Amino acid sequence: LQGASLDEATWEVAREGTHRCVLIHDLDVGWDERLRPSIAVTTLHRGGAERIALELHRVLARDLDSLFVVMGDAKADEYEAPEGTLHICRGDRIATLAHHLHEHGADVLHAHMFGREQLRVLATCDIPLVTTIHNDHARWPDGFVSDESVALVLACSRRVHDQMTMRPRRVATNFVTKTASGDRVTTRRALEIPDNAPLMLCVANPRLQKRLELAVD
Repeated sequence: LQGASLDEATWEVAREGTHRCVLIHDLDVGWDERLRPSIAVTTLHRGGAERIALELHRVLARDLDSLFVVMGDAKADEYEAPEGTLHICRGDRIATLAHHLHEHGADVLHAHMFGREQLRVLATCDIPLVTTIHNDHARWPDGFVSDESVALVLACSRRVHDQMTMRPRRVATNFVTKTASGDRVTTRRALEIPDNAPLMLCVANPRLQKRLELAVD
């Protein structure tokens, strides 16, 4: 085997049948040129923040090795979790999340709706941490996010962005797929609503950053 490559020598020894192969998983090494983001969300309740997290994962998973994590069991009244979702339900869930992030080889973690202490612990995992603020300032807990705990803070709207003092910060692109677009007439026709039919818009959890005044017909 002198002069053979490591792969050639390994296969030659394996073919001889005189040695026993023992697989040690702790030594496994994966190779992937793609980025490996991870998106973690506390629940999959039918809300706007959860929908954005799901849509973001759907978009990223087209080209990247994206890991989607839910910090709890699947429930019948929630959004359906994507295939391959990791559910973390018991024990020290943040420590378990950190373990799986390292197992996945995550390049970045995007955390949605995590609390202050949870973000603080995740920030010590040596994986860049991004979080999105989905609510107006009035609903933030005291000391919700500090400059030291995250690499980047994303705001769900320009209004929320202007309320933030953390840096760096940006306004996040809305990844929720649009069902209709265009002016009033085009939108009504796309939704098969007659032009002269009364239309009532119902929005759950009305909040200032949703700019509902713009929806008045």
